[in-house]
Amino acid sequence: MLSDVDSDVLVWPHRLGFQSGPSCVQAIPRSLRLPDRICKIFGYHFTWSPLLRGGMPMSTATGHDSHSDREAARAFCPAYLLRSNSFDDIGAHLLQFIGNLMYSCWVSSKAYECHELAKNALSGYYLLLAAVYQAWQQRGKLWPLEFLPRTTVRNLASLSQIATTFYAL
Repeated sequence: MLSDVDSDVLVWPHRLGFQSGPSCVQAIPRSLRLPDRICKIFGYHFTWSPLLRGGMPMSTATGHDSHSDREAARAFCPAYLLRSNSFDDIGAHLLQFIGNLMYSCWVSSKAYECHELAKNALSGYYLLLAAVYQAWQQRGKLWPLEFLPRTTVRNLASLSQIATTFYAL
């Protein structure tokens, strides 16, 4: 059950304040470069190779400038994902999908109506929780080694909650 997953990942009712917005989402590529991490999303491996095959610069995958907004944004650019039958394509597509749902709440606000942004935030939030639950099923309390670091997941969940509240009103 979801109640068995670390409860601090799901909700923080005592936490008030502002998140740094899109930079929380941009932390995902940095956390994927950690040497002890094998990122699986819903059981599918994420690797940088599908994006590199699509023309993404190697500097983004290797983390040449880990604080670069441009390099972080490249990881979520769908133009770098080509259609192929490689084993790691699905993981890259899923991670981009969830990241872009959350990202859109902050950087696409002029392109969508408020209710659409709230739906994106909620969809990203629940997909994130489902991915955490899947990783928890595989590794138990060591689920962050299977997915994203606990701090990144907390920030993404909080970011989605703030966006949902902001756009739903």
